[in-house]
Amino acid sequence: MIFETTRFGTIEVDEAKAVCFQEGLPGFPEARRFVLLQHSPESPFHWLQSMDDPALAFVVMDPLLLDENYLNAIPKESLAELNLEEAQGAAVLVIVNIQRANQSITANLMAPLVINPENRMGKQVILLGSGYEIRHTIMPEPQAQKQCRTNS
Repeated sequence: MIFETTRFGTIEVDEAKAVCFQEGLPGFPEARRFVLLQHSPESPFHWLQSMDDPALAFVVMDPLLLDENYLNAIPKESLAELNLEEAQGAAVLVIVNIQRANQSITANLMAPLVINPENRMGKQVILLGSGYEIRHTIMPEPQAQKQCRTNS
């Protein structure tokens, strides 16, 4: 499938690799189909590009790079909604926020994107009471500036 994006221009993706968030994402209920794009080979970041809204794309990353025990926080009920028995069978991503004002990079560990790689269904799960933050600093300011420069 070929479609236009505002960030990447015209891209071709295998529609079978699309992930469907049936409920959309909070704040973006109409954007339900997404595809994961590689940021760069050396980068821990990826892009989650909406196939329904050409202007909507999120920087995402694997939360296990920040906390090796992170999967323990995913509620069993949320996994069951995606036909998953355990979090180890899921693809889990967190949305990264690059704040240009204070030049920091944070990750939303409170609301991971949990995906069943078998059926390509996903859900944003809110981890209330988990102790995880919406803005977990992942890179001190000087490193954030360097990472942005090398990946641009």
